[in-house]
Amino acid sequence: MFRYRLRTLLILAGLLPIPLAMFSDNFLTLPLRESDRIEATQTLMAWILEDRRVPGFDEPIVNGNVTRKKKSFDVVCNFVPTGTELSKDARVRLVPRLEAWHLREKRDDPKGYIQIALQSESRWLLVIEFENDYGRENGAQCYRFEFRRKVWGLRGRGELLWDY
Repeated sequence: MFRYRLRTLLILAGLLPIPLAMFSDNFLTLPLRESDRIEATQTLMAWILEDRRVPGFDEPIVNGNVTRKKKSFDVVCNFVPTGTELSKDARVRLVPRLEAWHLREKRDDPKGYIQIALQSESRWLLVIEFENDYGRENGAQCYRFEFRRKVWGLRGRGELLWDY
């Protein structure tokens, strides 16, 4: 009787880490691919402009209704090659950083400004921050996203850093 209970207890103790591991961030994490930088950026642009969700992150973007009203977006991205298509949305234009900051001085124009920056990168983790600026009346936000490649695709976890 005692032997049976001890064996059951040991089996359960051995199986307990399996569900805990499944819910950890690093469960079945694969090395990042070269194309994951662009894929993560395109995923964020779809989240900002088209209200598509980021896999692994279910929150909508703050001021999503303002995004839909903007006539165009100047996007600065410091880690994708020039000419990369970040979005199928015709309102998006990838611009050099200097040009964007010069244009941003006119904050009453109908454009939105998005700056996407690579904060850190390792073999397993890609950290991207982006700021979107919608003008004086509509405010701006900054988010940080961590992307990991899982067996089922690229997954992101995000947090709002500031909103004004």
